[in-house]
Amino acid sequence: MADLLHLTPLAFHDQIELLKSRGMLFDDEERAEKYFAYIGYHRLSTYWNAFYQNIKERDNFIKGVKFEDILNLYIFDRKLRVLFFEASERIEICMKVLLSDALSVSSNNPFWYKDANFFNTRIDTYYINEIAQKEICDHEWIIKKLNENLQKSKKSDLFLKGFKNINDTPIPSWELVNLLTFGTFSNIMSLIKGDKSASVYERFGLPKRILDNWLECVVGVRNICAHYSLLYRRSFSTTPMSLSKSKKRSVNINLEYCKTTFYAQFFIFNYLIKKISPTSTWGNRVVDLIKEYLGNPLLSQEKMGLSGDWESQILSL
Repeated sequence: MADLLHLTPLAFHDQIELLKSRGMLFDDEERAEKYFAYIGYHRLSTYWNAFYQNIKERDNFIKGVKFEDILNLYIFDRKLRVLFFEASERIEICMKVLLSDALSVSSNNPFWYKDANFFNTRIDTYYINEIAQKEICDHEWIIKKLNENLQKSKKSDLFLKGFKNINDTPIPSWELVNLLTFGTFSNIMSLIKGDKSASVYERFGLPKRILDNWLECVVGVRNICAHYSLLYRRSFSTTPMSLSKSKKRSVNINLEYCKTTFYAQFFIFNYLIKKISPTSTWGNRVVDLIKEYLGNPLLSQEKMGLSGDWESQILSL
């Protein structure tokens, strides 16, 4: 942190001169300066940092790195995020409606979430300063999360004007799910007992642990898109599980070889979208976008996890 205090702010022209001194090429510096003004050096650096000869030192770029190619990577990634944000919205809304309706109807109770018998208990492990911490995720934890979510929503939602807590002011399930963040909803769904929500998982042809995991991935990608972060070539920390054939499942989905890549996320998104809307062209639009930008010499199919006949694998779902 102390080193950051000695950084010297640079004007847009000087930022370009700095990159030129490191070997970046520019076809039109005047045009590039406008993009520095509108997008910013820091955001664009996310796309050129991978092309230094030494990633840690960041002194010199590999030969032939052009600003215009970097800019095209940024534009490609931006368009990609728009498509994935659109898909995450469809998946989120569908999941919320399906789960709420299934449990409300089967239990004949719009407040089923108040019944601890609907939920399992799980112990999650996370780390603070490399020291393992454990958190018990049970019905009490769920009620706490619901209250936290609703108190935040209360500031901007007139429906919650008189809300105090979920026990004193119960909200029908179909209203409640729409007030929750996708992350909170996904966590709650993962704790619901399988026999209570089996119809939802059967609709998608997936075991509970697989769909729960895939939804966690969708939440992660949704958050990446919402915060305008790098999508196309990152290594994903939340990775989708593979699906093996069994007596109940006729399909085998192997994502182990590419599970940390963009392709694995693309695959599960398209799988879920196709289950929601079999006639959807969303997957085709993503494929077309990728193919449009494959001519960029800096766009690595390998880094995206695109290998073999990836196009037909996606579109045959």
